[in-house]
Amino acid sequence: MWRVLKKNLIFPIVYLMCMVVLLTVIQISIGNTINIPLVLLSGIMPFFLILGVIFVNEQYEDKHHGYAFLDILPLKSEEIIIPKFILLLVSAAILVGTSFILLASTSAQPEQLVIARSYILLGASAALLFAGILYTSIFTIGYIKSIMIVLTLTTALGLVPMLVVNQQRDQKDAIIEGILSWLSQLNWIALLPLVVGLYLGLMLLSIHIKNKKTI
Repeated sequence: MWRVLKKNLIFPIVYLMCMVVLLTVIQISIGNTINIPLVLLSGIMPFFLILGVIFVNEQYEDKHHGYAFLDILPLKSEEIIIPKFILLLVSAAILVGTSFILLASTSAQPEQLVIARSYILLGASAALLFAGILYTSIFTIGYIKSIMIVLTLTTALGLVPMLVVNQQRDQKDAIIEGILSWLSQLNWIALLPLVVGLYLGLMLLSIHIKNKKTI
């Protein structure tokens, strides 16, 4: 298992460290004030991290027929898949932890911190679940088809907020207030175990699919 993990470690470590350094440098340059654009960036960075790691590592596996090679080795499917899922989970946790530490160093009000942390956790949770679905798709229909579907869906979903804002322009302030209120009320003590459970469930599903395809 750890041999597979070691093979996929170089890019994620470098990529993660670059993100951590970037967030830290920006916060230091701003000072101890909370910065909304930085909070927004912190919430979408898990997507950049996770998708970047999957795209680079899985493109390499596809180009060099990595899974075909691993299938002839005395390795179980879980020894191939579990390291990939754990790597993303740990990387996302480190990135979120960094964002929380930087937030704690600011002079933000408690209610501002609650909303900011909730937003960052929501972004990381969505990114993890998206990664789990993407990996399940990769082990089902392959890398190329999965990426084509992801890019199409991502483009389509990216248009939805713009259409909503354009149609509800007069109610923009009310919409923003509603979103902030909703974020402040999310119970992450209950939600986080659910997210991790779903993510691990997708990992088990990926293992099951790969086992069936290997037979």
